[in-house]
Amino acid sequence: MRIRGDRYGTRRLERELRARGFSRETVERALSEREPEVEETALYRALERVWKRSARLSGLVRRKRALDSLVRRGFPAAKVSEMIDRFEKARNDDHEGKRGPRAVS
Repeated sequence: MRIRGDRYGTRRLERELRARGFSRETVERALSEREPEVEETALYRALERVWKRSARLSGLVRRKRALDSLVRRGFPAAKVSEMIDRFEKARNDDHEGKRGPRAVS
């Protein structure tokens, strides 16, 4: 779990551990020891990779592709959507800071 735990969400890890024959109690115990920051960091890193790969797509298609990809990796859809919103806002704030002053009419 340590190897894949930093790349996947809790749901995917649970699925893989159960498929390998671990009992429900063992899986729950292992996943309860996982710190929420680990999943948050994993989600952010995965989002960065997916976002870069889909740079040429339009906004809505890019967002849907990122959401679908990350949900398949086992991250909760609501958390992915929230992270995408924060990610887009941070990117937009960065780009606005790099523009020159606007002309006032």
